[in-house]
Amino acid sequence: MRRTHKAILLLLAGLLSLLAMASCGETADNLLQRGKDRLEAGDYAEAVQRFEKALELEPDNVETLNKLGLAQYKLVQLEQAIETYTKALAIEPDNVDVMSNLGAAYYRFGQLDNAIEIYNRAMAIAPDDAGIRSNLAAAYFQKYEPDGPTDYLDMALEQYNKAVELQPDLAEAYYGRGVVYLVLKRVDEAIAAFERFQELDTGTDPDATLGAQEILDQLRGQ
Repeated sequence: MRRTHKAILLLLAGLLSLLAMASCGETADNLLQRGKDRLEAGDYAEAVQRFEKALELEPDNVETLNKLGLAQYKLVQLEQAIETYTKALAIEPDNVDVMSNLGAAYYRFGQLDNAIEIYNRAMAIAPDDAGIRSNLAAAYFQKYEPDGPTDYLDMALEQYNKAVELQPDLAEAYYGRGVVYLVLKRVDEAIAAFERFQELDTGTDPDATLGAQEILDQLRGQ
C-alpha cells in the first residue's frame, strides 16, 4: 500500500523526535569519552565543557574529575584545577594519579610546600614511582635559596638519584640532576648528567633540549 504524503510527514517527524531525544540523552560515559577526545586533540576549553556536563550526571566520578583537572591545568586555570583534584581526592584519598596531578598544579601555582606534601603522600603509597620522585625533587630544588644552606639541594639530589635508579631511562630526572650538580659546582657530574639526558631526550620539552646543549657548551668551554 502506498503511503500518503501526510503519513510520510508524520513518519519523518517521529524520526526527528527520536533523534532529538537521543542527542539530549547523552550518557556520562559518552560525554567523558568525548572530553578525552577533545583533550587529546588539544581543544582544552571544549574538553572542560564535556567533562563538566558528564559531572552533572555523575558528580562523584573520579576519572572525570581527574580529566577535568588536567584540562583546567592545560588552560592554566590552576586554582580551578586544584579545587577539582582536591574534590577527587576527597572521594578516593589514595588515588596516586590524582595526587600526582594535584602536586603538579600546586607546583605550577607556586605552592611548593603543598606540592611537596602531596608528592610525599603519593610516594608513601607508590614508592617505586620514579616520576613522582622526580617531581618531588623538582619541588625541593625550587625551595633552595641561592647562597643559602644546601639542604633542599641534597634532598632534591637524593630523589633524582632514586628516580634514575628506579627508571634508568627517565630523561627529565637526569636533566634535574644535572641542574642540581651545576648549582653545587660539581661540574664533571653535571656534564655526565646532561649528556645522559641528551641520549634519552625525545624532544618533548624543547626548552630542556636547548637548555641542556647550552649548558654543556658552557661547561665544556671552561
